[in-house]
Amino acid sequence: MELGGRAIQRALPVKLRAGAQQRLLGVLQHDERSEAFNGSGTLRMVDLDEGRLRLRMTEGDRRPSIEVWLTAGSAVEGLSAMLGHEVAIEGTRFDGLRRPPFVVATQVKLLDAEADAD
Repeated sequence: MELGGRAIQRALPVKLRAGAQQRLLGVLQHDERSEAFNGSGTLRMVDLDEGRLRLRMTEGDRRPSIEVWLTAGSAVEGLSAMLGHEVAIEGTRFDGLRRPPFVVATQVKLLDAEADAD
């Protein structure tokens, strides 16, 4: 991502690279209410370019679905094959005041592995 121009009073663009992810997550977490997240549901969307997922929750959540962001250390091999299947996600949930909640995942596991074996 690059930002530049008169609006930010900078001729050369500011560049955000993947290596800055941990620092940007630190900024995001500052003064945010967060809690451990351990949820399951159906994986409804996978965007590998942006590193995000959409999880339709099984039960027990206030919202029917939640956006999930992946970190560089997330164990997420084979995500495309998990699309439409039941998965369990571990990570940290952030509840914002002016935006929907989201999860930063540390691990994504396939739950209905028996269905894939058939």
